[in-house]
Amino acid sequence: MTTQESTLPSTFEEVMAELSTILEQLETGDLSLEKSIQLYERGAELSRHGQTMLTEAQLKIDKLTRLGISGVESKPYTEGQ
Repeated sequence: MTTQESTLPSTFEEVMAELSTILEQLETGDLSLEKSIQLYERGAELSRHGQTMLTEAQLKIDKLTRLGISGVESKPYTEGQ
């Protein structure tokens, strides 16, 4: 892969846009086998990157939810504490 191809987008929206473009290209069926494989590999790389971005976002949301408005992490109430 060239340097440009191995550079990953910085936003989730860019990941999705590039994946959409790759999908459109693959669906045409007018590509050589080599080009199709390159696009598939790039799509897999983007998919992993996008999943990582979503996981990180979920962790941030979970942390913010636990912190609540006060900024202090809340813990579930258990009787006897």
